[in-house]
Amino acid sequence: MCRKLAEIDFQFTTVKNSNRMALHAFSLGYSDRILNP
Repeated sequence: MCRKLAEIDFQFTTVKNSNRMALHAFSLGYSDRILNP
């Protein structure tokens, strides 16, 4: 039970981290386009 919970928590954290990375990359590219049209 506890291990299953830890697995789900790990997957959730991984998804959260990849979403943050994608958002970061997107905002970097977006600000790049505004600064260098």
